[in-house]
Amino acid sequence: MPIKKTAAALGLATGLVLSQTAWAAQYYVSSGSAGNDGNSGSWTTTPWKSIAKVNGANLLPGDIVSFKTGDRWNETLKVKSGVTYNSYTPPFVSTARPILSGSVPAGTLAWAQDGGNVWVANASSLLVSESNVHGNTIADGVSQLFLNGVRLTRARHPNVGFGTFKKGQRRFLRTGTANVQLADQYSHELDVSPDAAGLANKDLLNALVYVKNNDWYLTRYVSTSSGVAGGKVNITADLQPTVGYAADILKARDGDWPGVGTYPIYGGYGYWLENKRWMLDTPGEWSYDPVTKKLYVWLPDGTSPQGKALTAAVRMHGIQADQVASVNINGLEVRETRGDGIVIDHGWKAGASVTINNVVVNHAGRKGINVVNNTSSSSAGTGSINQSRVENSVNEGIDVSGDRRWANSITRNINISNNTVVNAGVNSYARGAILLGRKGNATSNLVENPSYIGIHGGKLNTISYNVVKNACLGYDDCAAIYLKGDLYSITDEPSTPAWTEFDVGSTISNNFVEGTLVADTRLDGSAMSNGFNDGVRKTYAAGIYLDDYASSNQVSNNFVSGADMGVLIHQGSNNTTSANTVVNNRHQVWLQENISSTHPMTNNAFTGNVFASNSSEPLVYQQSLYRATTNLGSFTNNTYASYRSAEFAENDTPASTRRFMTFKQWQASGRDLASSGSSLHATSYGIGAAAGAPELILNGVFAPGNTNGWWTGDATLSVLTGENFLTVTPTNPSSAQGASFAVNTGAPMSLEKNVKYWLSFNFAGAPGSPLLASILRSNTPWDDVAVPVLAQTGESPVMGSLGVATYSRLLTVEELMSNNAMLYFKFFGGAPFKLANVSLRKAQVFTGNAAPVGYYNASPTARTGIACPNPDSSACGSYIDVKTKAAVSFPLSVPAWGARVIGLNAQYWLDSDADGVPNGRDSCSGTDVSLRGANELGC
Repeated sequence: MPIKKTAAALGLATGLVLSQTAWAAQYYVSSGSAGNDGNSGSWTTTPWKSIAKVNGANLLPGDIVSFKTGDRWNETLKVKSGVTYNSYTPPFVSTARPILSGSVPAGTLAWAQDGGNVWVANASSLLVSESNVHGNTIADGVSQLFLNGVRLTRARHPNVGFGTFKKGQRRFLRTGTANVQLADQYSHELDVSPDAAGLANKDLLNALVYVKNNDWYLTRYVSTSSGVAGGKVNITADLQPTVGYAADILKARDGDWPGVGTYPIYGGYGYWLENKRWMLDTPGEWSYDPVTKKLYVWLPDGTSPQGKALTAAVRMHGIQADQVASVNINGLEVRETRGDGIVIDHGWKAGASVTINNVVVNHAGRKGINVVNNTSSSSAGTGSINQSRVENSVNEGIDVSGDRRWANSITRNINISNNTVVNAGVNSYARGAILLGRKGNATSNLVENPSYIGIHGGKLNTISYNVVKNACLGYDDCAAIYLKGDLYSITDEPSTPAWTEFDVGSTISNNFVEGTLVADTRLDGSAMSNGFNDGVRKTYAAGIYLDDYASSNQVSNNFVSGADMGVLIHQGSNNTTSANTVVNNRHQVWLQENISSTHPMTNNAFTGNVFASNSSEPLVYQQSLYRATTNLGSFTNNTYASYRSAEFAENDTPASTRRFMTFKQWQASGRDLASSGSSLHATSYGIGAAAGAPELILNGVFAPGNTNGWWTGDATLSVLTGENFLTVTPTNPSSAQGASFAVNTGAPMSLEKNVKYWLSFNFAGAPGSPLLASILRSNTPWDDVAVPVLAQTGESPVMGSLGVATYSRLLTVEELMSNNAMLYFKFFGGAPFKLANVSLRKAQVFTGNAAPVGYYNASPTARTGIACPNPDSSACGSYIDVKTKAAVSFPLSVPAWGARVIGLNAQYWLDSDADGVPNGRDSCSGTDVSLRGANELGC
């Protein structure tokens, strides 16, 4: 029997509110044979057929429109205020969601061959002229093409894997240095001279041009040049239209580009071009000519598209609401749009609210779900997006941020919970998979594989119990979870005198971040590195990132693994980071002060955290351009474990440039004192000199008076009576900055390409003694060919006392050196220093899994049954919990919403006498390192 329009019957429609009044109108819509726009629409047996009928109906607040599950519409639903839009399931019918698609069948076009395996058809019959949600007229076009629901690749130059960048994805060309920004600030002369040959005589008019303005941002432009002239191409930003701003222009061919369009273009960064017929040279590619309306495609198998399940995205949105206060959408699916899948513009209506529940948005041509303008001068909107799935959006997945620069454009009080957002911006760009507005929360969401930021927070957010996996796949200077301090010039909330624009006031707690450490993929070989040409990609991809003055935030009980930096604070103050588990990132903590000395970093507290590392980099990295790093943050009651790094912390300051610290020196600077209950559980490393490998250093163990094999400039060398230290005394302190060195030429040395070597030595110096950089170099030519392993200044008041320590590092040689290699100690500063026990040999990685292993449990119930991670079953009884030091038994359990780090309580893991040599290789336990250094045997 048909479903009747009664209060009781309303409960049969998916997601209906049972309190709905009995007199609210209920309508049904089916695209199937029963649907007819001449029907009453009041019964399941007499449904309307088209969305056009729904859009034109006189719907009133409280009415309900239900779409038949499993049906499909190639139309845009235009939402009315106060009306609920959901689905209904007749008896014995599939429960698949109703589908609102922005794409239409293209296999029905008249296709003809256009050379080789490329086919062409006139697409005019498919095209739709329409306006977007802001009322801007959008030129018709095709932005995406799908075969059996799989997105094909729009033709591009270069193809992925063929760019001029040498590392990473090789999907970019490299710009020249003569880029010019033109007077209208959106337009540029793009210097394409490095690829002049590849672009010679090519048609570029209306080509889409994607330019990497920096490591963390991509802008889409449109070429206004017909070809290359003088190594340049004129391009104009493809902008998002903004209501009320006549200066903004719209060059969109397939939906406007989100974000800023006024960044400059720098030489050496990447770009690629799309959507010209000549670029179509690979199976699975396509292009569309907006002038001739012709669609070109090379199917993966090279056959004709005729009759194939080929669909073309021609409509901007699946669901849109313009100037609508109250929005309620439940149980619908949107696919394959040109622009945003679902876009809600409240138009600053008083009482604005949005509820989006249990929807799916797949392959949106811009953002998946976008909510804007929910705050008026008199009231702030509310809303929620729950239990929905957004995947494969070209740009952002869920964006409820609005324009956060303006008080009435900031979206407020919208909560994002229990959603899944996958592949946001992959092969394109998304500012975030989820972007929050003010006072909104992100809770219990799953975010996977965003090209840039995972969850991009705003002010006064709570970001909790989320899982973010593999963030920053395409870009750098980003994070799984990110807050920015200088984004907000609005200081109206809270309105207290102490509140400043930098006080974000958000809470990041109980989240789980799992990354991939794919720095080379992110950077695509661009200029960013650590400045030492060492092949190590020191990027800015963090697990949790408090950026640009972000202050007054709470970061607690999170698990972070697999990022470049576990927790990164950039110029922020008054942040508390507590009880987090940060494991196996490149650096576990990075504190950076490099924007302003007038707004210094202060009062950042780290307490009760577990920091554990399998990286060869120090656990903690601190950088200040203005002052000592002890000012950046306080550390108490933290637990540390390190496996591959002999250095605990790295400092980068104006006074010392780069300086490594042992844990003993870290404590001497006032952090993590023993009385606080903190503990450095391990200083050992699972790498070292290979057994039996020959010593490559000539005279590394110094006898009195013997400086054989060593030479220098701007310094004198001596070995004093009764000592085994080589004393290096600068003779020209005024020119010593970068000019003095001590070199060991070996016998001479030969080093093999891509082979790992282990360097170890002792260093002693007083305050003011040099920064020391150790570099493997070839002297013909004069090139750095391996990692500059460390830089260290003494902490002790008397040279040769407490400052003596063992330093070591793994180096990978980048080129073959045959009898021309040398170890080069470069030092900065005028005070003397001492070296001892200098050793360089081929390295080996020790067997056994002694590295810390992190586990997390993003579940309300305990995770059990975790097997021993070590293939050596005899070692499985030796694991301990890094935080508690308690023995671990397998199978292991992790509590609900919790995390644990375990490590082997084995001799290779411990360094009882703190001489920098682990017990398992220490032949002289109890070395008094206050008097002298220890060699690699701990003696």
